[in-house]
Amino acid sequence: MTETPDHRTARRPGPGLTRRTLLFAAAGGLAAAAACSTTPATRSTTAPTNPPSSPAAGTTSTAQSATPAPSSHQTTSPRPAAGSTPRPATPAQITARATVPVLCWHQLRNWTPTDGSYARNLLICPPATFRAQLDALVDAGWTTIGPDQYLAHLTTGAALPDKPVMLTFDDSQATQISEGLPQLHARQMTATFFAMTVVLDKPGWFTRRDLKRLDHAGMTVAAHTWDHHRVDQYTG
Repeated sequence: MTETPDHRTARRPGPGLTRRTLLFAAAGGLAAAAACSTTPATRSTTAPTNPPSSPAAGTTSTAQSATPAPSSHQTTSPRPAAGSTPRPATPAQITARATVPVLCWHQLRNWTPTDGSYARNLLICPPATFRAQLDALVDAGWTTIGPDQYLAHLTTGAALPDKPVMLTFDDSQATQISEGLPQLHARQMTATFFAMTVVLDKPGWFTRRDLKRLDHAGMTVAAHTWDHHRVDQYTG
C-alpha cells in the first residue's frame, strides 16, 4: 500500500528513539531504512518521540532566522585516496559492520488536544523530550556521523569514531527547522534530513530556503521521495 503524509501504515517504531539497520546504495550514500526496532537510549521513557503527518495548526517555518555556521567539530566523510581501488565488501562483511544505531524523528512540537494516541506515541516528540534525548546522547559519549561515513564503513571498512550514531529526520516538517536545527547546532551534532519535496514552500513544511540552510549548516539533505509513496510501487 502507498504511504502518504496523511495516511500511514503502523510501521513506525514505538515511543522513544528508533534504531534501524541500514542497507546503502553504492555511489549515492542514500540509506534505505529497514528492520526497525525500539531502543530507549534516552533519559525519559514516558514521553514519545516522532511526529505526525500533518503540521500543527499555525506552525510556520523559520527560514528567516540566522543560519547556523557549520561546527568545526562536525564529522566529515572519509574519501578514498587518489588512485585507490577498494575491494568490494561481501554481504557478510556489510552485515557484520552494520551496527550503528540510526535514530529518527518527525514532528518536534507539544501535543495538542486533537492529537490521537497513534500520533502522540509514535510521531510527535515534544521539544523538551527531544532536547533531553540529545543531551543523553552527548552525556553518554555518542558521536554523530553522516550517511557517507557509514557507507564508507560498510563497504570499505573505513574507521568510525567511538560510539557512532546517525540522527535522521523524515517528512520535511517545519518544526525540524525551528526546533531541531538550533538544538543540533548547539550540541555540535550533525544529522540527515529526508525531505519530501511535494510539500516544499507550503505552510508548516520546509521551504526551499530551508534545504539550503540545512546544507550550509553541515547537515545532509536526502530524498524522502516526491510524495511519500513507496518506491517499489512506482511505475513508469
